[in-house]
Amino acid sequence: MYSNIYPYKTQKTNASKKVLLMKKMYISIINLFIIFLLTLCSIILPPVTKTAKAESNLTIPNGSFEQQAVNKKLPSDWSFNYSLYFSYPSTTSISGKSIKLNKGSNSLLTITSKSFSILGGKTYDFSFYCLAENSDTTASITIQPYDNGGFKKDKLEQTFSVSKSTWQRLSFETYLDQEVTQVQIIISINVKSTDCYIDEVGVNEVVNLPDLKLTTLSGASLRLIKDSAGIRFRGTVDKTAYDEYCDKFENVSAGILFTVKENLDGITDFTVQELSNKGRVYKCITAEKWNNGKTLQTDNFYGFNCAIVNVKDVNINRYYCARSYVKFDRNGATEYVYGNFSTAENSRSVKDLALTAMQDLDSYAPEQITIIEYFANHAN
Repeated sequence: MYSNIYPYKTQKTNASKKVLLMKKMYISIINLFIIFLLTLCSIILPPVTKTAKAESNLTIPNGSFEQQAVNKKLPSDWSFNYSLYFSYPSTTSISGKSIKLNKGSNSLLTITSKSFSILGGKTYDFSFYCLAENSDTTASITIQPYDNGGFKKDKLEQTFSVSKSTWQRLSFETYLDQEVTQVQIIISINVKSTDCYIDEVGVNEVVNLPDLKLTTLSGASLRLIKDSAGIRFRGTVDKTAYDEYCDKFENVSAGILFTVKENLDGITDFTVQELSNKGRVYKCITAEKWNNGKTLQTDNFYGFNCAIVNVKDVNINRYYCARSYVKFDRNGATEYVYGNFSTAENSRSVKDLALTAMQDLDSYAPEQITIIEYFANHAN
């Protein structure tokens, strides 16, 4: 009776072992296939690059002065060297509430923030907005770092010139040592001859951005379109870097900054800020489209043209200067990155370009020839 049972159990056990072995083989094959696919993907697919954000906002206690101290007409989380000489809240502000520093009360008024946590070993941009109402003055920002034991480290300081009648964003970029765990911000304003206002104290981590490889191309050309004739300059910007700016910031655009050559006299740098500070006339023209749309992927840059059109007769002989730029908004402020500029390469007059075109009129349509001749024969 049992002779028929044992052979059955032995056959069943062997069959189970075979099934188990087959399962292990299948699993091994599947694992090898998965490993092969992953390896293949790592070869075929580009690596994923993790890029740090351009900035990392930190919170300064009551940095916008919106919270008022209990039973005091001063903002909370700030201390004042002469509290009687501050007015709060002020109706003059960037947004919400601000602090007014009263003229002549003391030559130097100072506010000091409550200490706050920060991560050392990084570069930060400390900033505040200041308005001098009656005359130019000076201001400074001091950073007092503390280590993990609460001991003070060396102070870091920056002094600024403040022009009257307009809000200015004053910023100080500095590196904090690895040991730093907390900081205080100290802002001092000279109010000997002017009322001043302070608002929107902020701090942001600074991360190096990719090089835009922004170029102002040499030379210029005539825009030969009836009713919008003028002078045209060109620029290029690296496509990958520009796209990264678009991911990180708001209102990113490329364009060309224009002014006439004499407006650069006494200017240290051909920028919007310098021209504005000196009261010089300039124009920023934003590129409306890329001029190499069909070849963007192979070019790996964006090309753009910007033109001054409907040039007045008085300006036909004048030399226009042009500089490419990329503009973007960061931390509520508009910033610019500029391309190259030299008067030899990036300054041209409409008349000179027209005189050059006169040497090859056969290349132009009759309507274009009319424009060229008008510019070339013009005498101021």
